Amino acid sequence: MEEKLSSSPDTSRDEIPWENREERFLEALREECIHANNCHDIAAHSAKCKYTVSQLPAIILPLAISTIQPYLVKGYEPVNSFAMLTSSVLAGCCTFFNFGKKMQQHNEFAARYRELADTVTTELAKPRKYRVQLDVFMERCTTKKTQLDREAPML
Repeated sequence: MEEKLSSSPDTSRDEIPWENREERFLEALREECIHANNCHDIAAHSAKCKYTVSQLPAIILPLAISTIQPYLVKGYEPVNSFAMLTSSVLAGCCTFFNFGKKMQQHNEFAARYRELADTVTTELAKPRKYRVQLDVFMERCTTKKTQLDREAPML
């Protein structure tokens, strides 16, 4: 006997009503997203500062030393060597720690967490009768939050 599969819509399905418990859950999820957004913003700003502090001297020191080197009095060669060594150490640190990439990743995830928080805020701002199906919305939001938490760079 063959079982006949039907592609007709399931008309007997009841929707989960929007109630205070579900709204509190989504509000808590929104708050977690805003907190993660703030943490990633701080981490991105920190990485940007570290990038700037390590890259600017690495660029400026060789330029300054090469400009003033012809005018240095004999015996100041160690100044030139120290400046070049400092410049290379700073460039090496920046390359090793990759502050630019960390800044970009934290900025990206801050925006993604903020987008999810805004989605929840927008849905909760609507009157209950105009909202999307609760089970679908909760599943989509929790799945996206879990994915963001899993893929986000370490804080």
